[in-house]
Amino acid sequence: MNPIIVYYSRTGTTKEVGEYLAEKLKCPSIEIIDLTQRKGPLAYLFGGKDAMDRKLTQIEKVKEDVFKYDLVIIGTPVWASNITPAVRTFLTQNPVKKVAFFATAGGNNVGLTFHEMEKLTTTPKATLALTTFEVKSNKFKEKADEFLKKL
Repeated sequence: MNPIIVYYSRTGTTKEVGEYLAEKLKCPSIEIIDLTQRKGPLAYLFGGKDAMDRKLTQIEKVKEDVFKYDLVIIGTPVWASNITPAVRTFLTQNPVKKVAFFATAGGNNVGLTFHEMEKLTTTPKATLALTTFEVKSNKFKEKADEFLKKL
């Protein structure tokens, strides 16, 4: 298997998971860079609204050809029960067909998030839903390892 990890992370939580998965798989990882300023409380609110409205955003050009990989593992934070505009934009620009998904959320509601990602790509090989608490308290690795076994 020749995988790559692609993720967006506003606060670093999703990045932590993405980097852990990349380390375990010994594969490259790419952070999607949203060119819209998303830091701070107001940007957080506008970001949630953009996610609910299923808006696209400007992202930095990805420097890697993701189509040369057997599996693209895509990670997103959950904003307003949805994928972030940066991940939506990436998936719209790169309609990859062999995927797995992971998401980090303040709560447990990620079902719609994975459904939206699937609509932009295909049925994922596996999914991993983690709460922010699990990641910040370093309790996510067991779930992440189970996710990796499904790949």
